[in-house]
Amino acid sequence: DQAVALWRLVAQHFASSDRDDLYFELLNEPELSTGATSALTPSRWTRVAQRMIDAIRAENTKHTIIFGDVNWYGIDELAKRTPFEDDNIVYAFHTYEPFIFTHQGADWANMASTRDVPFPYTPERWSEYASDFGLTSAQPSWIWSQFQNYHINGTEEAVYNHIARAKQWSVEHQVPVICNEFGVFERRSQLEDRVAYYKHVIATFRELEIPWQLWFMVMDDEGTVIPEYVEAFGLEPL
Repeated sequence: DQAVALWRLVAQHFASSDRDDLYFELLNEPELSTGATSALTPSRWTRVAQRMIDAIRAENTKHTIIFGDVNWYGIDELAKRTPFEDDNIVYAFHTYEPFIFTHQGADWANMASTRDVPFPYTPERWSEYASDFGLTSAQPSWIWSQFQNYHINGTEEAVYNHIARAKQWSVEHQVPVICNEFGVFERRSQLEDRVAYYKHVIATFRELEIPWQLWFMVMDDEGTVIPEYVEAFGLEPL
């Protein structure tokens, strides 16, 4: 109720604004609002989101709304959805696949000890010993499963196909999509692998005409974009 009321006030406040770079993103990764302790069902999130949309549109029909789905803005969940009856919504997704690569070293993901996971998968750089990648018995079974299946899910083809699901859904329903989060945690990953990942994912976004925004660090301590990233991101050198 409070979120719905707040959105109504925000929409009212900006109703007279002519800015075309102003967007209303309903709720980033709605699982965060539940403490990530329980699954948030698509139907429950849809009901809440519809109330937010109705509150916004009661005051402001001009500005674009951004909606992301359950399971941390998951592509698979979005691809099962029927779009809202509002033609001024951009549908957002986040992608961090393969997760054991993008989140190696991340303590909040039970992967603080993992390291040196390559991208893309190649037999030459893989090891049959889990300890070579910092995997321990303390980590949950889903992480072990991802390591065991990395030869399938850690390929460029798998990453492309996953993102393409969002584009396919976008085309089928004639609605726009954006990836407003992707990236690789830098603590335990290798720079050459991050660069390879960024080049591949950004090339995929360009081919599929999907706008993108990056998460995780891209600058050094001096505030300069890491040189290897300049090319990977397709930036103009200063």
